[in-house]
Amino acid sequence: ASFWLLLTDEIPSDAEVKALNEELHKRSALPESVVKTIDSLPKETDSEKSLYGWQGLDTVNCIVDEWREEAKQWDLGKIPDMVPAGLQYNPDLRSYYEGEGPGQFENRPIQVDDREAPTELRFQTREQASDFQLALEFFGRWDEEPRSTGMVLDLGCGDALMARRFVQSKHFQTVFAVDILWAPLAAARAAAEAENTFKDGLLMLRGDAQSLPFREKQLDFVWWGLGIHKVQDAEKALRNIKEVLKPGGRMIATTRTFLYPPFELRLMAKTAGLENISVECVGEGTSAERLLLRDTHPMTQLSIGLLALQPTSEFGKAYRSGTLKKNEYWVYTLEDALSLVAKVPILAARIFRNVFMEGKHIPSDPSMDWAGNYAQMLGVSDDALFKDVTRMYLMLHADHEAGNVSAHTTHLVGSALSDPYYSYAAGVCGLAGPLHGLANQECLRWLKNTRQELGGKEPTVEVLTQFAKDTLASGKVIPGFGHGVLRNTDPRYVIQRQFAQAGS
Repeated sequence: ASFWLLLTDEIPSDAEVKALNEELHKRSALPESVVKTIDSLPKETDSEKSLYGWQGLDTVNCIVDEWREEAKQWDLGKIPDMVPAGLQYNPDLRSYYEGEGPGQFENRPIQVDDREAPTELRFQTREQASDFQLALEFFGRWDEEPRSTGMVLDLGCGDALMARRFVQSKHFQTVFAVDILWAPLAAARAAAEAENTFKDGLLMLRGDAQSLPFREKQLDFVWWGLGIHKVQDAEKALRNIKEVLKPGGRMIATTRTFLYPPFELRLMAKTAGLENISVECVGEGTSAERLLLRDTHPMTQLSIGLLALQPTSEFGKAYRSGTLKKNEYWVYTLEDALSLVAKVPILAARIFRNVFMEGKHIPSDPSMDWAGNYAQMLGVSDDALFKDVTRMYLMLHADHEAGNVSAHTTHLVGSALSDPYYSYAAGVCGLAGPLHGLANQECLRWLKNTRQELGGKEPTVEVLTQFAKDTLASGKVIPGFGHGVLRNTDPRYVIQRQFAQAGS
């Protein structure tokens, strides 16, 4: 009814509301190509990681001549330093500097005793457990009897969790844990001593990914977790890794997609001489295209979905036919607008269920009204009040003025005769900005951070005033505040507050 009112400036009859609702349901079906596009997007919204991998003695002799003497420290139980003397590295700045060596790191003999290492493979997060299984599967060692063969490198090892679990799995003869910083090696040493995993083939060393101290064709496997984006020259590091891998050896690595787009990773790996390159999402199949959309915010997914619908535009088809007259623009624009209003709830609900409900979808119910059907497809609550609050919220925001970023952007793009699909997608991109629609999310984030930083202190007016001043003085903004309209109480807030009080 509110949609009819906005379109015609008239209050509709029950029959007109019913007819409009039926028309919207008829238009609501998403093309299969759009469904596949949305379903191919990752389900996680937080910044995760992308994956790419490819196939690519004795422990002292596998080290290059320059570091052979240093490697003999392993016989004494120490951690060899195989980086040029005095050279330190800052992974945050991705740069080297002249340092004073290990600092507080005491390169003492490693403590080993007769205790049996624990057999249970413990991980602090599901992501770590997933990484471990992923690596073993790629190395061809998952679901197989332990065979204790081959040499594996945990590069940029940190506390060497993966290296320690490689040792515990008994799938490898020798496990190297390499990091360029002494602090994580100290933590790794302490953890390995506590578990007593040194005696089963774990060897730690300080080394540089861009100049690994191994001789050519020595290693069978390399795991490099979240490290590619931290080195100064990633391509040089990949070339170095290829050199130290045996023919047919395998290397698997993870990185952040927002730091290294997948096409860059693929090109860089190919330039480095690696073969059989595979770029894929962790747990998301093997498609490089799907990886390209990793870490996709729901608003990004919505704009992608709108653009994927663009080929169905009636305005676009009519304009391309060459027969469309100016006085008919509104007819086809309205056609597209009606179809968009019909399809957006289906699209938005599908994105929501993909992100938060493991892709388990609730079908559209043609017998229900537009907003109530959307609430039901979200599946957040079976309470009838949830449908009512959805109806109220959408009605309050239906007429969104013309001066804000998203509405202005939609009009501006439409003024170029871009069809409504292009215009709506552009408006959604504007809405996704932290000073516009995303401010809702940023407000919640700011409030949670504020509560955490106050550390239990009572949030009095004086305390919050000072906190707000400190926030602004640090050059940050307080999201959601500063809009001219907010100097007066927003009537939409009053209506929603009254609804909440009545419902409680």
